[in-house]
Amino acid sequence: FQVKFTPDNLLNGSQYDTLSQEIWDKFMKSQQTEETFRKKMNLWRYLYITIKSIFPRYGLYVVGSTMSGFGLDSSDMDLCLYVRALADL
Repeated sequence: FQVKFTPDNLLNGSQYDTLSQEIWDKFMKSQQTEETFRKKMNLWRYLYITIKSIFPRYGLYVVGSTMSGFGLDSSDMDLCLYVRALADL
């Protein structure tokens, strides 16, 4: 999930090129590492299995910057707890 390359269209000759470059540089220095991503996924897996074993109607999903690829190494992990209606079973 780590971004390795600068997008070709990051700079386009606009007045915002300097800002775009600074934001990109900050992201590249701070983006979530593969190790951090794996740790988050291991935590999610443990929580998911634990919750599912006690509450079979519940699902737990990872959302937000962890999944979109915009997570920083210091970012939290957003989780969505979903409860299926009895009629859905």
